[in-house]
Amino acid sequence: MNTLKLTTGSKLLKVAYQGLDPVLWALVPSKSPTPLGTEERHVLITFTGEEFSWHVNEYLGTDEVRGIVFHAFEVV
Repeated sequence: MNTLKLTTGSKLLKVAYQGLDPVLWALVPSKSPTPLGTEERHVLITFTGEEFSWHVNEYLGTDEVRGIVFHAFEVV
């Protein structure tokens, strides 16, 4: 699992590979009448058929790299 520190209120959009590197896209609020803080978000990348016990909050996408299929989820 990967832990990321993002601006509070960010929406995770997609995880996919660019070349051999996993990349996360997020919609990040840029303006607010009050200062924006940060929060930790957790992303799990798992391969097809792999079991996991995390509670999945949101599906972020499926991609393939060199014939290996992976799936990405935000977990809580």
